[in-house]
Amino acid sequence: MRKPRFKLLVLALASFSFLHLARAEGFDSGFSVDALSNGKDAALRVCDGLSMSSSKRECVALVGESRYFDTDALPLCSSFSMNSRVVECMQVIRDRRYTAQEVRTCSSESFDSDKVECMGRLGEEYAPPAGGTLRSELERVLRYMDSGDLTSARRNLIRVIDTLDAP
Repeated sequence: MRKPRFKLLVLALASFSFLHLARAEGFDSGFSVDALSNGKDAALRVCDGLSMSSSKRECVALVGESRYFDTDALPLCSSFSMNSRVVECMQVIRDRRYTAQEVRTCSSESFDSDKVECMGRLGEEYAPPAGGTLRSELERVLRYMDSGDLTSARRNLIRVIDTLDAP
């Protein structure tokens, strides 16, 4: 029982160190509690905001079938006024990760359909770390931090946390 608690403690310390370093370097990580999860709670809040019960049911089912929602991409989906477009966007972004720049790029598109299409082209498939020890995964995060690639460091740290959080 002690080993999982130790891993969580190490991750908490690494997360704190990362955030402290990032803020000291002037990096706006946009880090939130939702960013440390699989994003499904935040996705359900988007579904809850839908006005049509059929769209809400479809959205909730979609979230249930998914492994991950990027909390940086969810605000784009929730910005659409049409329920069907929100659900379409959720379908496109599910199980994908996006950088803040990718979300900004797609948000700048003129039409909602173009924004959703853009999100489908950008981002990368969500994949929790396969294999490797906790130590090797945290060392990878530290290498990214040392090289100044804080976006990749954040992404990999979240993957490590997702792995520990998985059933």
